[in-house]
Amino acid sequence: MGWSAREVAVAAGIVFAAAVPIGGAIMMVNYANREQISAELEASGNANSYSNRANMAKEDRCLPLATSARAECEAKEDDAARQARHDEYDLAAQRATAIWTRYMGFAAIFGTAFGMLGIVLVLATFRANKRSADAAQDANRPWLHLDIKPGALTISADQVTVNFSLTATNSGKSPAVHVVAFSRLLILSEDEDFPIYIARDTALAVFKHWEGGMVEFGRTVFPDKPESLDSTAFSENGAVAAARGHAKPPNLYLVVGLRYRFLGQQRCTVEAHSLALLDKELRDLKTQANLNERAYILVDHPNTYIT
Repeated sequence: MGWSAREVAVAAGIVFAAAVPIGGAIMMVNYANREQISAELEASGNANSYSNRANMAKEDRCLPLATSARAECEAKEDDAARQARHDEYDLAAQRATAIWTRYMGFAAIFGTAFGMLGIVLVLATFRANKRSADAAQDANRPWLHLDIKPGALTISADQVTVNFSLTATNSGKSPAVHVVAFSRLLILSEDEDFPIYIARDTALAVFKHWEGGMVEFGRTVFPDKPESLDSTAFSENGAVAAARGHAKPPNLYLVVGLRYRFLGQQRCTVEAHSLALLDKELRDLKTQANLNERAYILVDHPNTYIT
């Protein structure tokens, strides 16, 4: 399989990031070597020049002296000349050390900078590959969608029960296994907003509980082969009593979720529908009733959460 333009660009960047520090290091070594040779030649020239001057000075100072004094004079002059030549070569060695230290510092900074560039490119390659893998998985994974049809509804002394039929459709390319449905009727006061995360957190808490305490179970939903389920949603304990304590009728929300698995990963689809009772006199939930499937409707577009 051929490489994409992104992969070619990243590979070229990695090669560049590896080659430039090597080339830069070679250039730094070459410059340092040239400066070291120049310093050594300068030191050698200065030492020879000083030796010539010292020999001339020795003749001028020592030749006029007597034989015994001349030998001592020449020895002192030779010692001074040797010390001067030593100082010149020592200075050249110090310059060479400074030259190599400077250029190696440049090379280290240069190499570190491009090394970091190489790391960035490797990370970019990793992220690009991960995105490609995620995209391939998303293209082949199951995607479950819900279709809900209202059923009967019961208002009792302490609970509201909603029956409905649920159809799960898989629009993906792989079967969804261990499909389990969850439903809950949420009763909120008129002043409370209903963001989708309430439905999401409610469903995920139940899914997590199932994950920790039960073996795998549930149906398998194949692509383009809808599965029908009858389900019932119950209100939470105390919700009806709390709603009856308010002057205004509460808002009802039907939360329905499907948990399923794909390649060992848990996925879910959660929808939240606004539920409206057709009989206005029942909306405050203060009257007990047992109604048929025409007792309520699901209004508005559902809030949907899919993983």
